[in-house]
Amino acid sequence: MELDFSREIEWAHKQWMGINFRAPPHPDTGFPQIEIVAFLGEFGGGKSFAAAARFFLVCCANPYVEGVHSGDDRPMSAIVAPTLGDLKKGPLKQLRILLGDSWQHVVVKERLYGEHQDLELFNGHVILCYSAKGALNGPSLCQIWVDEIQERCYLGQWDNYQGRVRDVRASWHNVQVSGIAERGFVEDVFRLPEPVEDRTPMCATDGVKGNRLTVLLFPEENEDNLAAGYTDELDESQPGSRKRDKDGWLLPVGAMYPTFSRDEHVRLPPGEKGTERSDFTARATSLSIDFGRKAAVLFGQHVRLPQVRGKKLRDRNAMLLVDQRMPDNKDAEELADAVRRLCWIRGVDKPRAKHWMLDKRTSVICLDPTTEPDQVRHFRRKFRGIRIVVRREGFYSRETNGVRAVDRALQDKRGTVRLFVAPWLRSHVSKRGVVEMFSGYLAAKPKDKVYEHAGDVVRYLVQQFVPLPLTESGPMDAEAAEMLNRVRTMTSGVTVSDVG
Repeated sequence: MELDFSREIEWAHKQWMGINFRAPPHPDTGFPQIEIVAFLGEFGGGKSFAAAARFFLVCCANPYVEGVHSGDDRPMSAIVAPTLGDLKKGPLKQLRILLGDSWQHVVVKERLYGEHQDLELFNGHVILCYSAKGALNGPSLCQIWVDEIQERCYLGQWDNYQGRVRDVRASWHNVQVSGIAERGFVEDVFRLPEPVEDRTPMCATDGVKGNRLTVLLFPEENEDNLAAGYTDELDESQPGSRKRDKDGWLLPVGAMYPTFSRDEHVRLPPGEKGTERSDFTARATSLSIDFGRKAAVLFGQHVRLPQVRGKKLRDRNAMLLVDQRMPDNKDAEELADAVRRLCWIRGVDKPRAKHWMLDKRTSVICLDPTTEPDQVRHFRRKFRGIRIVVRREGFYSRETNGVRAVDRALQDKRGTVRLFVAPWLRSHVSKRGVVEMFSGYLAAKPKDKVYEHAGDVVRYLVQQFVPLPLTESGPMDAEAAEMLNRVRTMTSGVTVSDVG
């Protein structure tokens, strides 16, 4: 079965690259590799249509073969969408448009109702239909297509989807996604390291990564297949934070920290001579700890920005985040023990390589505002001499002020950056570390179960060492005046309500 192009479909060059992409044989074994192709971009870019074409080609390349398959054992592919309604209106609709009048000849059985929904094609190939809410357990597939990959319902499921493409009898293995090219989870998985010039497809060419291709498709490149004026209308309706970066990736709508940039913030501060993690472990470090179903522990170091000729910095305080831990929930005593094993206190313990140094003069441990007094005492016993800070009330305890402080630290009105993330924290195995939080945290979901804890510990540290100037909040009351005095007189920041 071949695709019918007689209907004068205007295929863009980058769509063709995604449809026809074939990976070279594995450099070690010489066998065909499982190909991972991402059709990403913006609304109207032709992502789903191109994905449907590639998906259908792979279905045709993996027919039922006598002697290889038998009985009900069929070669299978799967399509996953956020809901079954999305699946019918999205991928299945695109397949219908692609096949046109050939649909009734290509699809010999169509079961799109009940618990198990599938299509059987003319060559014996079966397409399974799933929603992201349903469990994808058991099947060994030739390929899988995950649509609207930017939706948060897919968080934590990608490994399971990718691992289902494992049918050894298949002649073409394909893992593909389509959706919005959003920074955050989608960027972490599908942004490839190759440089991008003129937004040509990003394709890794080295060895094992040679099985991956990401193409970015935009409406202005697909105008021949869109209603007149669609692109202009889309540009006018997009929120300001929806702007693309230089490579074409977009911030999620309503991003909590729209000024965050991996290039600008995931690096060492200017003037820093150290380059490796080991260069920083013997420097005074502070901690920030948040409790919950998933705890979060953040390690940060107070740094001073260098003066730049011709540019006066009124405030040279800055923060470098150097380590993070995202443990499962522990009680306060267990968590205090676990964190203590990662640190050594100057003048109390012997220096330990690869462990973070705490200094009684400058180090601070910031705890969750909901921490109970008896929980605080566990930390006091483990970290004797280290200042414990719990902000329960007042200007610096308000979450909105904390978010403003972090946003200002990322970039103030003069363009100065005061918050840096060490390069070795570029990603976290849990996909809920600080870099993932900055990229994916949405203002509309401040109690997000994925990014909430990382967001909290960043706020605690920033409010301690790079606090929001109180004069920005309006007239100062007596409490604010006292706070401002502390900020001016203490190099390590403002200390509030020690509990114990």
